[in-house]
Amino acid sequence: MLMRLQDGILVDEAYIELLSKCGLTSFDCFMRFIGGKLVKRRGRKEVWHFTVDGTSFYLKRRWASLWDFASAILRGGTLGFYGFKELHNIMLLNSLGIPTMKPVAAGSRWRRGFNEAFLLTEAVDAFRLDEFMRDEFAPLAQGSKRKLLLQLAALVSKLHSFGLFHQDLFLHHIAVRVHSDGEYELILLDLDRLIRPRIWRRAMIKDLAKLLLSSYHHAPLSDADRLRFYFAYARRCRLEPSDVALIRRVWKKALWVESRDGQIKDTLRRMPRQPPSLVEARFKGR
Repeated sequence: MLMRLQDGILVDEAYIELLSKCGLTSFDCFMRFIGGKLVKRRGRKEVWHFTVDGTSFYLKRRWASLWDFASAILRGGTLGFYGFKELHNIMLLNSLGIPTMKPVAAGSRWRRGFNEAFLLTEAVDAFRLDEFMRDEFAPLAQGSKRKLLLQLAALVSKLHSFGLFHQDLFLHHIAVRVHSDGEYELILLDLDRLIRPRIWRRAMIKDLAKLLLSSYHHAPLSDADRLRFYFAYARRCRLEPSDVALIRRVWKKALWVESRDGQIKDTLRRMPRQPPSLVEARFKGR
């Protein structure tokens, strides 16, 4: 349960003593903290990872100018991480029963023309889904792969059924926890771009395209695996003309992202320029 402290900070009272051990006692302390490891820095946005008494955390923070907000709108979107946006998204998914991160502290304020914001979450004790697929699927039985793909399809379908779209749905933004009984639990990460648009089709295509793209670059999946995912996601047993049209649009969007994403466009493995013949064959063979 988050409670409001001085300086406009929201914090889970169960963590106050633990955070005080590393000096995280005020808004300025969170924004200036440089302990642990710098995981990512892009412009004025940073992500830090650190551990206190055996508990690991991720600290995300950003200094966003008015121009950052304006340029995001001019590009046809909205700024990702700012204010309490991601905290609200986490609380929303928790209320809907969709597994995600545990918020520990958050803060937002305007200062000298900048929106300063931070979010502290407890690190998820799980594997990144892209790494798990790459490292574990090769020796695993085909049944285990299918089981995980069906759970992934169910998770994405559930999210979309609420009119919510992640918008950065690469496999590395999903974690998988393997329980002692062999069951998988999927956990959504990085919710700063989560939206609930009035016109949802474009957002749906973007989510599916980024999943498709990352499945080519990070997962040993076959065309049949990808089609099996789509059947489970769309709750279909065969492809209709509308499904083929959607798959083509998703494919086109994935190619567009591939050509522009700095972490992907220079990799050696590329997506085929056209959807697999399996999709066409399923449609023509109806």
